[in-house]
Amino acid sequence: MSKKGSLVDELTSRLSGTSAIHPTKSDLATFAKREGVDVKSDAYKAFLDDIEQHAEQTNKDIMSPIENAIYFAVSNAANTILGYAALDPNPKAAKLAG
Repeated sequence: MSKKGSLVDELTSRLSGTSAIHPTKSDLATFAKREGVDVKSDAYKAFLDDIEQHAEQTNKDIMSPIENAIYFAVSNAANTILGYAALDPNPKAAKLAG
């Protein structure tokens, strides 16, 4: 199985929480067959079961650093804006900062 093969792309789409498409197991079987994988083997079935069983945690592990970076950026931007607002002599800005 190739890391850059169509099976891996389809499997990623199936398991991704952010993907617009979610291929079925039969869709995956089609791509697996093209790559020479025996889809009736216990190893293939165990592989799919294991991947799907851990998909939610894997997605969280992947998305967490991205979410943290976004929260950090938004927080810094808000703090910067509030800092400028506190220094602005305009009463509306002081009200916003206060």
